[in-house]
Amino acid sequence: MKVFAGVKKVDFLKLGQKGQAFSTFKLLIAAIVAVVILVILLSILGYIDFSPRNQPAVGAADALKEAYQNQYLLQTSQQSVTFTKDTSLTSLAIKEKADIGLGETQICLSLGDFSDATSNFSNGGAPGQVIKYTAGGSMNARFSVLCAPGADIETQIGAGNPYSEIDEAWDDDCAWNDSSSSSDAKLKEQICCIIVVRYAR
Repeated sequence: MKVFAGVKKVDFLKLGQKGQAFSTFKLLIAAIVAVVILVILLSILGYIDFSPRNQPAVGAADALKEAYQNQYLLQTSQQSVTFTKDTSLTSLAIKEKADIGLGETQICLSLGDFSDATSNFSNGGAPGQVIKYTAGGSMNARFSVLCAPGADIETQIGAGNPYSEIDEAWDDDCAWNDSSSSSDAKLKEQICCIIVVRYAR
């Protein structure tokens, strides 16, 4: 092959190798972008849950779903959740996160181990429906959940009963104990769930 003066000889083999390397790099970038798009789509569709498991509402909803699937069995979560200042946990939020078909009044929140007035937990002015942590810093806790007809929860908790781990006073604020309205009275026969805040051990 004749090479003209002033024109550098081109090494086509090296150019080909560089081209192959660039093509591989482009394929790698495309694969990464595709994975990112897939993760975003799956999270939108609800197949991947990015909610931190230590959020009270998420932890309570997980414990509720487990107890609802295993009625008449007291379920105590193994993973603790973290309450920070002014964190409010509501039966409505748990109902929406769990999405198992229970009404708001079928879910009762109890301060449980933190029922003492000095515990920095309160019912937020809505007994049985709200739990609020009012102190500074943070507090770790777990949940015990029991699902059964309201009447059975009422009679089977407390000392000497099958669910003695739950104090009989802890369901005092639950709607199924209120017979003043016909709708609340019906809860005695419907499946209800009491969610009790426990010490993190």
